[in-house]
Amino acid sequence: MPICLVLIVTVLARFWNLGSIPFMHDEFSALFRTEYNSFNDLIEFGVLKNDTHPAGVQVFLYYWVKWVGFDEFWIKFPFALVGVISVWFLYAIGKQWFNETTALIGASFMAINQYFVFYSQLARPYSMGLFAIVLLVFVWTKIVNSEKPTLLLWVFFAFALFFASIIHAFSMFAALIIYFSGFWLLKATNRIYYLYAAIVATVLYSPHIPVFYFQLTQSDLGGWLGEPTPNFIFEFLWYFLHFSLPFVGVTLGVVLLSLFTMEKPPWKNWQFKLIGILWFAISYVTAYLYSIYRTPIIQFSTLYFTFPFFFLTVFSFFKPLKMRYNLLLVIIILTIGSSTLIFQRQHFNLISHQGYDQAAKTAAKDSQNSGNTTLAFFSSTPQMVGFYLKKEQIAEYTLFSKHIPTGIFKSFVDKQVKRSFILAITDGGPTDWIEIVRNKYPYLIRSETWFNTEYFLFTQDISTNERQVKRWNSVYYIIDNLKHVPLNGRADFDETRIYGEAWVAICDTLFDPRYPQLISVNASGVATDTLIKTKLVVELNHPETKELLHWQAGTLYNDTILPGESFFLTSVLNTDQVDFYPEKIMFRTYIWNPEGSQFTIRTMYIGIRRQSPKFYGLFRPV
Repeated sequence: MPICLVLIVTVLARFWNLGSIPFMHDEFSALFRTEYNSFNDLIEFGVLKNDTHPAGVQVFLYYWVKWVGFDEFWIKFPFALVGVISVWFLYAIGKQWFNETTALIGASFMAINQYFVFYSQLARPYSMGLFAIVLLVFVWTKIVNSEKPTLLLWVFFAFALFFASIIHAFSMFAALIIYFSGFWLLKATNRIYYLYAAIVATVLYSPHIPVFYFQLTQSDLGGWLGEPTPNFIFEFLWYFLHFSLPFVGVTLGVVLLSLFTMEKPPWKNWQFKLIGILWFAISYVTAYLYSIYRTPIIQFSTLYFTFPFFFLTVFSFFKPLKMRYNLLLVIIILTIGSSTLIFQRQHFNLISHQGYDQAAKTAAKDSQNSGNTTLAFFSSTPQMVGFYLKKEQIAEYTLFSKHIPTGIFKSFVDKQVKRSFILAITDGGPTDWIEIVRNKYPYLIRSETWFNTEYFLFTQDISTNERQVKRWNSVYYIIDNLKHVPLNGRADFDETRIYGEAWVAICDTLFDPRYPQLISVNASGVATDTLIKTKLVVELNHPETKELLHWQAGTLYNDTILPGESFFLTSVLNTDQVDFYPEKIMFRTYIWNPEGSQFTIRTMYIGIRRQSPKFYGLFRPV
């Protein structure tokens, strides 16, 4: 049967190399919050004060970790398992709502789509929440289609409502939408039992109400996200289609084929067609408007719980086809979807080689080969990379968190006397740290990029067995190797010179704005007076109105530079964090001397590095 093939591929996609997939940031965050000594501490410190999700998955992990420890395979196993079961439930729902052909197509897309594969491989609320929702919809459909539902159905229905509500805020919201839409389709004689089921679910949920209320009143709920643009839904659909024209072609082909083989009349089962679209639309519009008018919360995962019913509806116009045609459609979808997942999206390579574990493994190798090496790791939560450093039995290293000022890191680098320096920056950390290290260690021996992580091995000199090593600028800088900023013959600053001449360029001539770039401007000099507030400014201006669109400045990092001492300034612009519209935006950089101090600039240069697509590869084109 075609569904057997779909389920085999589903299992392979979710369990392939599962034990080799390292923990990600969000997983570590949850796992570290399982180490409390009591259930009360878990709720107070592991949920209320340090999480924005309902307590369901956190409580499950609390007990699951006691059984299996911090083992990648066993921690992820139940989440991957319910990811497989969810595909079967979507197939069963498709048969209930429409027919076998639509059900198989919907299940096939869910089986091999990165969106569903990825979140099934994380020990986070998403696959559990989706499992709760498809279980709920499966039972809900039986109830609304039944003259007299059995007691067992009502029990499962109440449990599924409760289950969905304690997993994720948007699985709870989806459950509410599903529940209230049932009054439209429900037989009048069943409405009282429908209300009883909601009451039972509410009673089961009642111990969680204080958690829900506390989290709802917190102003920082989702505040770390950026405000969505009007293009969000199109970006999401492009991601769902693997950023792949062949996959788009197959999807459009299946939709067109459904119109040519349309079931007559086309409005048959129209109520489920409408519901499938409305559930997703309500979820999306609510999250989008909340993100615009209160706090940004919307991201791709927010839509995880209702999107399956949307694309199931998109394929719902098929009339029932013979098994051989169903099998052919399934094979085509699974083949194209799997090939784009493996080769174009590079999903299994990217998810199995992530920053925390790979930085530790690579550092262990490089420090052993290079010797006499300083190891420094940045992570928003240092214990996360520290987990894998301990696995690699690396004895000597320094961890820096997001709470460490750049000035402290610069002082750390300045004090180093070892020949080489390893720097790994995870979680999208400060890019100017790279320039600080490069200023003292000018040769690059190795650089690597994994999802959300960059790794560098620098050295101060080149030995005979390192012939492949080049100057950092020739590897790192793309334009003219090293582009010196003209000082127009005036390298000296004093009270008569507050601003240095600006170096100006059109952004389009420097780099391709379509791809993330790091524009690094560096300057070094010698102080005549004591320096405290000297800055290296980078700004972007509108090409016509000269309006200031972006401004940033590199500082002395709270250092006080005494007369006769050398100093270094850097300012790194991450183009991924800037809107480069309209075109022809002007890039300007200059020295700002607000104190009117006396000093001399000796070198000043600019370079551009295109960030590897692997850095965002799990969510953007590779």
